[in-house]
Amino acid sequence: MRKTSHRIRQMDRRGRAKRGPIVFFVAVIVVSASILVITARRPSGVGFTITTKIASSETAQPEPTPFSTTILKIPIHIDGEIEVPGVYHVKDGTLLVELVEAAGGFTDNADRSPFNLAMRLTAHMKIFVPRLGDPSDQEPVQGYTLAPQGNDKIDLNRATREELETLPGVGPATADAIISYRDTYGAFGKIEDLMLVPGIKEGRFARLKDHLTVSLP
Repeated sequence: MRKTSHRIRQMDRRGRAKRGPIVFFVAVIVVSASILVITARRPSGVGFTITTKIASSETAQPEPTPFSTTILKIPIHIDGEIEVPGVYHVKDGTLLVELVEAAGGFTDNADRSPFNLAMRLTAHMKIFVPRLGDPSDQEPVQGYTLAPQGNDKIDLNRATREELETLPGVGPATADAIISYRDTYGAFGKIEDLMLVPGIKEGRFARLKDHLTVSLP
């Protein structure tokens, strides 16, 4: 009987000795499995956000249209003793001196005395440059129009040389001729007396009369 109890105790010790490692390995397996499950559930890597652009017809702005300006040009005919005669298109308000320069300048035989080079050009004018010492039936300035400025007119009996040169087609030589006539023969009695001045004919007077007046001495 004692032998049997001894054997039972030995077998129980051996069973406990064998169960110890098994329990350890089972615990290790359970812990490892738990770690794997937790790791699998945890998101890995660096988070990122996806953004998209949505085109909207309300926010789209059209390209601005470049602003452009149109410069008005007028035709002017220049002929006679000029290097390159012809029709030129120049900016409105161009001075006669600028047109002459564009046309190459006066020739050596040009008579410049009839012209006021500071005169502003108007559309469809014709500038005829005569030859020195060669009388011509053509008026030096044709088609000149001057916008009326109220009742302001040039007084032939009181006007200075500079004031006379503001008249259409009147240059320094013509202004001097008017003053010389006035000094020699006295005051003008009427504007038509201007045709008594050498170099001023009926056609030229017709373009000047609306800008003239005479006062009593």
